Order: sequence, then structure tokens, then C-alpha cells
Amino acid sequence: MRRPSPVSGAWIAALALVCLAAPAGAQPTLRTVEFSRQLRDTTPLDVHVDHQAGRIVLHGADAPLLYQAQLAYDPRRSEPLYEYDAADRRLRIGARRPAGDAPSGGSPELRLDVARTVPVALTIRMGTATADLDLGGMMLTRLSVESGASDAELHFDTPNAVPMERLELDVGAASLRARGLANARAREVHVKMNVGTAELDFGGDWTGDIELDLQVTLGKATLRVPADVGIRVDATRYLASFQRVGFVRGDDDAYYSDNWDTARRKLHVRSRMVLGQLELARGAN
Repeated sequence: MRRPSPVSGAWIAALALVCLAAPAGAQPTLRTVEFSRQLRDTTPLDVHVDHQAGRIVLHGADAPLLYQAQLAYDPRRSEPLYEYDAADRRLRIGARRPAGDAPSGGSPELRLDVARTVPVALTIRMGTATADLDLGGMMLTRLSVESGASDAELHFDTPNAVPMERLELDVGAASLRARGLANARAREVHVKMNVGTAELDFGGDWTGDIELDLQVTLGKATLRVPADVGIRVDATRYLASFQRVGFVRGDDDAYYSDNWDTARRKLHVRSRMVLGQLELARGAN
């Protein structure tokens, strides 16, 4: 994979540079760059966000723009990434640390709006960033979120406009909260956790059964599931705990909720846990 390059004039659709000066000894000097591109058709868009530190705020947008982004950063600690390939309809954006960065300074903040009327494959990679990902009402065909030592929240407050092929969440030494996952309209959800914690809320509009592949190592996963959804759990555990209150073990060694046979909507959980913990709670937010 070709590594995203620093911001280049050849790629910029619209760029405004603002220097926010501060007195010596006060807040660090920040620079703000803005990028945008007009919406001309509904050809699918591939979006890659690579943000090593700071904060990410992402929303779907109704404005007549394919995307609009604003990145505030301290040039002593980070440098912007921006690349748009019109032929491949691929956007790469974020901030990275330059070699020999200073030990002090402000953390970059990326605000990104993406058109709701265009099919989007979205990949987000974070280092020590925090994130608020408001993904409701978009046309996400795929979603992949990878977080390191991050505190991230993603939510689908309204249904995804198209079925999603695949939803992947990879959590390191991080905290992840995901709400309205049924609204994502993803048939397959894959979650991998190492050391961190994840709260996965399956509220929303269920349009079909959901397969959840869950790997937990030295972490805790909490699943919040509506009371009328049937749950099956196939659990492989090593020094790990699984709360089984309200579940019956079947002849196939899987655990079933008491409404599994009668439920119209079902969640099938395949979990592999090493020194981890799985907790199921009824009543999604």
C-alpha cells in the first residue's frame, strides 16, 4: 500500500491556511488547513483516515460537497496528510508525527464531513487519538476502525442507507463505545480486543440476523442487546469469564438465550477469549 504523502498543492481542491498566533508562554501556535471537493456524481468513494494523535470528529453531510475537512495542528508536533485520487475516488487524510517532534505542543484535531448521498468505504486508523464518529444516515458499504491507546465512540443514530458488507473494530489498549449497531445494517460484525474495553450496543432497526465474531485478550466486552432478540454464544475460553445468567447450554456446547427458538431476530456470537471477560446485558440504549 502506498503511504499517504504530506499535503501537496497538486492534490488540494480547496485550501485555506490560517495561523492562530498566541503570546509567548501561552497556548501553542496552531495552523488550520481546510480541504473540500464538490459533489458532482454518486460514484463510490474510498476514505482512509490516518490520525496518529489528537481528536477526530466525523459526520455525514447534506451539503453539496463530496467531503469537507478542517485540520488544526501544531507544526512542531505533527504534519497534515491529504491526498485525493480523482481516478480511483480515494481520499486519504489525517495527521502524522514528523521525525524528531517536540515534547510539547497542541494535538491535532480533524473534523471531516462526508456526503450522505455517496456509497463510502470508510477506514479509520488512530494512535492515541480520541474520536466521535457520527455515522448515522450515511451510505457506508464497509467500515473498519482500528484504535491504539484511544478513547473512541461511534454511533448510528439513524439507519445506514445501504446494507453494509462488513464492519470491523480493532481495539488496542483503548476504550470503545459503539451504539446503534443494528442500524449499521451489517450482516457480519468483527471485533478484536487487546487489553482494552468495548461496549457494543445493538440497538436500532434490525433488518436481519447478525453474526458477531469477537476476539478478546486481556480485555472486557459488554454486549447490550434488545430483550426480544435471541442470542446464541459459541465461546472458546482460556482463563476467561462469560456471564451465562439467562442462558442454557445446548447439546452442541453452545449457549442459548431462553427466547432463541421463538425470536424473530437473532444474534449469533462466536467468541474467543484469553484472560478476558464477556458480559451480556439486555435492553440496548
